[in-house]
Amino acid sequence: MNNGYYPYSIQRDPAISFKLDTEGQTRKYKDEEKLQKAPPTLPFELNNIVSVLGDAFVSLTELRKMLDHAKQSELINKVGVEAIQEKIDNINQTLLEISEDLSIIDI
Repeated sequence: MNNGYYPYSIQRDPAISFKLDTEGQTRKYKDEEKLQKAPPTLPFELNNIVSVLGDAFVSLTELRKMLDHAKQSELINKVGVEAIQEKIDNINQTLLEISEDLSIIDI
């Protein structure tokens, strides 16, 4: 036979430590995990957020101009148009504030 050597032996390997303390290993892997993580980056959609906000601002401004022209007609309730324009102005002001907040988070 193989002179007493059995490849499927179930004898204990002296190099293996049978202590069940895993704290050191867990700490080691947690430290390695920190090094392997990619740096935090913004999702792809956020790269376009400034242009989307700009487009929304421009569209609302164009809508406001359309309402200015419509207000000149005697058939349209001017109070209703002015109420809509005030809401558009509030939204545009909010969009400007959002763009200022985006500069805080470096977008």
